[in-house]
Amino acid sequence: MSKDFDYKKISLQQFDNLLTDLLSCDEIPPQEIYDTIIKSVRDSVNYHEHQLARSKEILDLLSVDYFPRSNPGPGITSATQKDWNSFWEENWYPEEYTKEQEREFNLKEQEYQDKRAKLDATYSDMVKRGYIMTADGIWIKSGDN
Repeated sequence: MSKDFDYKKISLQQFDNLLTDLLSCDEIPPQEIYDTIIKSVRDSVNYHEHQLARSKEILDLLSVDYFPRSNPGPGITSATQKDWNSFWEENWYPEEYTKEQEREFNLKEQEYQDKRAKLDATYSDMVKRGYIMTADGIWIKSGDN
């Protein structure tokens, strides 16, 4: 391929030409153009989801004996079923908290909920006053965009 070949540019130009041709043809209603574009994108998604599922299935089949148990790799140690069970059954948190700890957790949770409610109310108020928020988080008057 030469350095002057720009696949992206050529593909977009071909799409532009095709779309111009479709829009110029009075025999093709706009809804049919729209439906065809949607179908094409959905077909692509379905195709790739199918290929992903097949690839995952192959990986699952390979993973049975993919990593040799004697040398799993640098920094990785072998584990037994007992190790696995112990890891998942181990209790990482204390079984009981003191009243003071529970009170502290509850206060932090209430503080978070209060701040969240204030933010939600502020957002609703701004929308009611005719503002919209840009993707950058900047408020602008609805008619100014």
